[in-house]
Amino acid sequence: MPATVLLIAIIFIGATCAQTGENAKTLVTDLFTTNSYQKKVRPVRDQDDMIVLLVDFYLVGINGVDEAAQRLTTTGYLSTLWKDQYLEWDPALYGGVISINVPQSYVWKPALALQNGFTKLQELGSSVINVNINISGHVIWEPYEVFESKCNIDVKYFPFDHQTCNISFIDWSNNAFEVEIREGTYGIITAELEDDAVWTVISTKLYHDTFDLESRLTYSVTIKRTPGFYVLNIIVPVILLGVLNLFTFVLPADSGEKMGYSITVFLSFAVFLIIVNSELPKTTGSIFGQYMIFQLGIALFTVCVTAIQLRFHYRTDPVPRLISGLMACRCKSKRKITDRNEKRKLDGDENPELYQVQPSKTENERKIRLKEKIDVSKLKYIVSHPDDFQLGSRYINGKKIDKNGQLTLLKNYLKQVNGKGERLMNYYQLNKFGRYWTEGDLGIQNMSRKIRHTLCQNFMYDIDMKNAHPTLLSWYCHDNGINCTGLDAYIENREKYMADWMMHTGNTRDEIKAHLLAIINGRKVMLDPQDPKWYKEFYNGMIHISDSIIKLRPDLYELAKKSKNKKEQGIEVGSLVFDGLMIYKNNVSIEQLSGILDGCLQKVKEIMGCDIIFINKAMDEEEALTATSKEIQALKKQVNVIEKVVAKSLPMTGGKMVGDIDMQGHSITNLPLSITANEPVTKGWYAKNWQDLVKYFTDRVNDLEKEIKGGRSRRELDAIAKEDKTLDSIKTTLENRLG
Repeated sequence: MPATVLLIAIIFIGATCAQTGENAKTLVTDLFTTNSYQKKVRPVRDQDDMIVLLVDFYLVGINGVDEAAQRLTTTGYLSTLWKDQYLEWDPALYGGVISINVPQSYVWKPALALQNGFTKLQELGSSVINVNINISGHVIWEPYEVFESKCNIDVKYFPFDHQTCNISFIDWSNNAFEVEIREGTYGIITAELEDDAVWTVISTKLYHDTFDLESRLTYSVTIKRTPGFYVLNIIVPVILLGVLNLFTFVLPADSGEKMGYSITVFLSFAVFLIIVNSELPKTTGSIFGQYMIFQLGIALFTVCVTAIQLRFHYRTDPVPRLISGLMACRCKSKRKITDRNEKRKLDGDENPELYQVQPSKTENERKIRLKEKIDVSKLKYIVSHPDDFQLGSRYINGKKIDKNGQLTLLKNYLKQVNGKGERLMNYYQLNKFGRYWTEGDLGIQNMSRKIRHTLCQNFMYDIDMKNAHPTLLSWYCHDNGINCTGLDAYIENREKYMADWMMHTGNTRDEIKAHLLAIINGRKVMLDPQDPKWYKEFYNGMIHISDSIIKLRPDLYELAKKSKNKKEQGIEVGSLVFDGLMIYKNNVSIEQLSGILDGCLQKVKEIMGCDIIFINKAMDEEEALTATSKEIQALKKQVNVIEKVVAKSLPMTGGKMVGDIDMQGHSITNLPLSITANEPVTKGWYAKNWQDLVKYFTDRVNDLEKEIKGGRSRRELDAIAKEDKTLDSIKTTLENRLG
């Protein structure tokens, strides 16, 4: 056997060595010219015979998969073999030539095309490709192409999906009885396949069948997506966003970032959904896409819940009964909701920002009822002469009330007092901590100091704790190990911070002072991203301090409540005023008051361990108000005198002007029709005369234009043009003056 193989090889080498260029030229001439070869005729002598095509597919690379367009792009070439009965020869006649290479355009070849191609139909091959022909007439043709084929993409398990795509070839010019396409020796070869970053070929197979009387050969390629890129850049961020979405409910409503945070997460989901959908076809849905829709819905739900939460958190009216009833049916806190609504009813327009901690179990634990008393005659005078008093604007229960608002409150207070100027007032300690607030906006507590002193001077002392805010709180925090960095910074830089806040809000110093003290006493506010850093630290620090003190010393609440709700030593409290109180003068002389205040100092020092000085504020604002009222009355009298003097200086008839008159925006009416040049005229008369003048010059221009007829010399045309320009200028000027 080895000897036979060696003999054949020697004969083949000898025959090959005997080949010359002339032999090949003669062979080509004889095959294609002398024998009159026709490439348009199927190369079988009996046209009823079938040509069998043996095709192998060499897959070189996966160029890409367009999921949205459902397109597979591959690179490869076909190795096609068939027998051409008109291209056989005897190698002995041509110097032993056993094969030749000629351009593919010389011979008949099958009209192979990609049946499921993505672009327009076109046959394979090009002019640069040769075919190989041997002595038995067997032709080998290997067209190299970039194939774009349709592929039904199933992204249900994206990005962990497998795709099976078909590449089908068919002979469009011949039916299955003329040309039959069969698989070659190897079928589909992946030895030359280059690796792709996204897709990996995991299996291949082929089959041939008949499609519409035409022979078809189909290569099936199964590829697997590499999910690493999508996991790191899409799946993991989406899962983390889902976790972040839950933290929306952790953020406090007063942080100022709750709504912005939830909307940002929602928009992030929307952006990722757009990215994923741009990669996927429009006909199918993936599990991951459904998960994205679910997360987007959760994010939308979170935004809606956040909006409703903030609405109720900052609302100024009571919670509707329907909503509170539904919430009571859904949860076990029915009693808490009922208590809250009852509290809102009692407090009227009370700022809901103060209702952050659930109230105690009973109303008596947080309510104090006191009897207020004022001078009714003085209040009537203030209400009837509001312009004589500098009411200005002030914050009442967290709301800014202007002059008219304060006047309305004083009128309502006047209606509710009895003939002695007395009325009962309920005080509530909000959040179970801090100062007591009046029921609604009415009450001595909510009046300005000047008005309060004027109305209560004859009945009460005004007791105030000197330096009670925020120094006292800072002392307590340091003494109990509570962090109060923001509060200390405010104490140290108070004037600087207040000036900064005045520039930021445009409010007055007194308004800003009242606002900051209200925060110290428990007011809840909604922070804005533009607020100064120190203000945010100060506010968040006060929340921390309040929570820490309640946890540390809950007994302080009970102590403060009891100390303000009883009579001792014959002292009767009439009103609670922020960091002080007003007590009745009954049974308390000015000499006794000094001893009582010293006793209060010693009591506080005994219990708290700090020095708080109590002082009796002088109620001298009434004198200032009286002086202001008298000054205004004097100014009114001066105005009346000036009006009388002016009236005498300008008699109703006759007389002469000796100076200018300032009309102060008023008009002079009922002027007579002007006759002489020295008489005043109205705007209507002025407009009418200018209109007549404009009409005259307009008519004059039109008449001159009609006179210009026939030929004119250059000098005449220039003179006419000059006159036209002058008239047009006059006309324009008059129209502008009239307008």
